[in-house]
Amino acid sequence: MMLSRLGTGKVWVCLVILIPLLLSGCRGGSLAPVFDAEAVEQSAREVVLMLNQQDSEGLLALSDDRLAEVLTQDVMADIYDALAEGGAFEEFGQVRVSGMTDEASGGDFAVVVLVAKYQNRSFVYTISFNERMELAGLYYR
Repeated sequence: MMLSRLGTGKVWVCLVILIPLLLSGCRGGSLAPVFDAEAVEQSAREVVLMLNQQDSEGLLALSDDRLAEVLTQDVMADIYDALAEGGAFEEFGQVRVSGMTDEASGGDFAVVVLVAKYQNRSFVYTISFNERMELAGLYYR
């Protein structure tokens, strides 16, 4: 079953971030002018490095209010446990930066899909930022 494979913490993070966007409708595609693609990509890399360093305080400080509510100590522990199974971080792989607009609020988001290679496996992160460059979404598989 997909939910049991993902783990409770990952499911909650994914659901809290994705369901409101999916229900309200989104337009995806090019990055809104408010974002700088290089800065967005660099910020996403920094999020992955914070995850690797188990920097919960840094992640919470970077997060918008909705995500900060979801990233409890238990959720963060689940994420860190899952990432530990990957072994030591080695390098970043492919990166794709795109944009989406939440049609209900009119808010623009930058979305980064980033491959991170670890000693035992790779993870694919989907990281989103709002117009204030606050971390608004975090998913990995």
